[in-house]
Amino acid sequence: MSHEGVFERILKSAKNVLRDRSRLTVRAVADDAGISPGTVTYYFRSVPQLIHELGRGYFARGQHVLEGLRSAVDTAVVEREVRGAVQHAFDNAAYLRTVDRDADAARSEHRARL
Repeated sequence: MSHEGVFERILKSAKNVLRDRSRLTVRAVADDAGISPGTVTYYFRSVPQLIHELGRGYFARGQHVLEGLRSAVDTAVVEREVRGAVQHAFDNAAYLRTVDRDADAARSEHRARL
């Protein structure tokens, strides 16, 4: 098995151990991966280093998903917001023209009564 394959296998086993047990140990990861504890410590000198690498993987995947969502969502959100703002401006313009006409009519009636 390649270096990358063993590395990924250890990480997958660490995830399994964390999911199924309350405590992460080198021996538990090795047993789950079907390798020796020495192989685990060759790739990860300590359990905290293994946990750190798991966290980096989760963070990287989360960032990737977030970027994908951001690019997909931002376009839709921006388009919706712009359309809403333009529609609001047109609606308000029509409303303001109506108010202006009503105000002009009211002024004309008031002047006519004087």
